[in-house]
Amino acid sequence: MLHRHLLMLLLVCVSAPLGARVLYISSGFTPPLSDLFAAVLAEVDRRADSIEIVFQPMQAERSIKLVQEGINDGDCCRVPAVFENDERLLFVEPSFASISWNAFVADERIRIDSFEDLAKHTVGVVSGWKLAVNKVREIAPQHYHILDTPEQMFRMLQLKRLDVGVIGYLSGLYILNSLGIEGIHALQPPLAVTPLYLVLAKKQSDLVPEISALLTQMERDGSIAEIQKKLEREFRGY
Repeated sequence: MLHRHLLMLLLVCVSAPLGARVLYISSGFTPPLSDLFAAVLAEVDRRADSIEIVFQPMQAERSIKLVQEGINDGDCCRVPAVFENDERLLFVEPSFASISWNAFVADERIRIDSFEDLAKHTVGVVSGWKLAVNKVREIAPQHYHILDTPEQMFRMLQLKRLDVGVIGYLSGLYILNSLGIEGIHALQPPLAVTPLYLVLAKKQSDLVPEISALLTQMERDGSIAEIQKKLEREFRGY
C-alpha cells in the first residue's frame, strides 16, 4: 500500500490529452489526507479534456508560498482563513475534503459528544493539529498532554495513560493501522468538521469554473465519497 501511495503522490496522471494544460498542484499534507487529495485530483484529471494535474507533496509553508508567487498553480488543500483575504489566491468550490475531528478511545464506556465533554477526562492532542490543541487548551481539562506525534498519543491510549485522544478521523485510522494497534476506535459523530478547499493561483482563474463543475459532478455521483470509503477500508484492514 505504501508503494502505491508514493506513486500517487509523485504523479497523479501520466496520460493527458494532447495539448492539455499542465497544472502543478502542491500539498503540505502527508498521508492519509494527501492520498485522498491525490485520488480525487486524479479523477478530475481523468474527466477533464483540457488539463493534466501533477501532484507534488512538499513542506506546507513552501507549498502555499509557491502558489502565492505564481510559480506553482495550486495548493491542496486549505482552510478558508488562508485564502479569504489574499487576492493572489482563488478557491474552488465545492470543498471535496475535510478534517473530521474525532475522539478516539480504548474504553468503550466513554462517551464524548462535544469538546466540552473532554473536561472530565485525561486528554491527548498532537502539536500542529491546531483546532484540537486550541479547543483543549480553552476547555482546560485537569489533565491533558500536547504530544509531538500521533504515534505517541495512540501509544498512551493503548497504555491507558490517556482516556481520550483527539485527531483527524482519517489520520487516526491510518496511524492505528500503521502501528498495528487494535482496541482503539473513533467515537461518532465528530466533535467538529473543518472543510478544506483546493486553492489555485490567480493566473489559473479561467479554469475555476471547469474544475468546480467536475468536483460538483463527482460529489453528486458519489465518486468522492467512494474514494474516501475505500481509503477508510484500507486503513481498517477490511
